[in-house]
Amino acid sequence: MKRYNTPHRSRVIKTRLTEEEYAEFSERVTLCQMSQSEYIRQALIKSRIRPVITVSPVNDELLAAVGKLTAEYGAAEQYWKNEFEQETVKTSQQAN
Repeated sequence: MKRYNTPHRSRVIKTRLTEEEYAEFSERVTLCQMSQSEYIRQALIKSRIRPVITVSPVNDELLAAVGKLTAEYGAAEQYWKNEFEQETVKTSQQAN
């Protein structure tokens, strides 16, 4: 019986993959010349986990409302800027 100098591992992780995911996984395992188990262990130890940010309808509605308010603010700002400029022109004409 062959002995291996590796820690005894008793925990099993199961997962299901699509055909495309499995093809990519198999290709990476082959390229790295590792067993599937070793590849997964290395991925677990050395990878960064990035959270998945999901945009929900509530978030979409909130973003739409903020966008609308921003547009309205821009329109109001332009209106008052024009009013101020017109008033400034009237005042300077009256002064002359």
